[in-house]
Amino acid sequence: MKVSTFILALGVVVLQSCSVQDDEAPVITAVIVNGITEDHPHAVAGSSVTFEIQATDDSDLGQVKLTLSPADHEHADDTDEPALLQCPVVGDWEILKIENLDGTDDRMIYTVVVPDSLQGVWEMGIEVADKAGNLSGVDYPLHIQNDFMPFIGADQVIPAPNEDGMVILSPGETFIIDGDVVDSDNL
Repeated sequence: MKVSTFILALGVVVLQSCSVQDDEAPVITAVIVNGITEDHPHAVAGSSVTFEIQATDDSDLGQVKLTLSPADHEHADDTDEPALLQCPVVGDWEILKIENLDGTDDRMIYTVVVPDSLQGVWEMGIEVADKAGNLSGVDYPLHIQNDFMPFIGADQVIPAPNEDGMVILSPGETFIIDGDVVDSDNL
């Protein structure tokens, strides 16, 4: 009786010493939006967008989480216009998609239609967890182009904006914006 108890205890000690604790986070190997991998992906309002997230880990993967929410993002280009005037966030759209992953190498593919009332930059957050709870994540700005919305082009602003793109007015001062409103599908 004592020998079998000893052998059982020895077996438990050997099994415990052989088990390796997983402390390595999964790796997000690719983030693909509409078939393209880039740091600043684009989508078009009114059409579908497909997100593909690929991950790998040294042990079993657990879940992937994709979130989308409006972002405060400055869109740099060659104009002197402030970023908010170039690409204002218009509309309300938030996504939370969580999907289980299998094995040590898997992917999630998620397709959704972008509402045609949106424009601007949304923050796309991606987190991948393995079954041991290790987590890795990455954020990307997702630029949503909308050709359905009118665009206000200001040719002249009086008084002129300062270097931060702000117009400072005193009480009673006149503010003039001169320009055109353009809409690709008529006003």
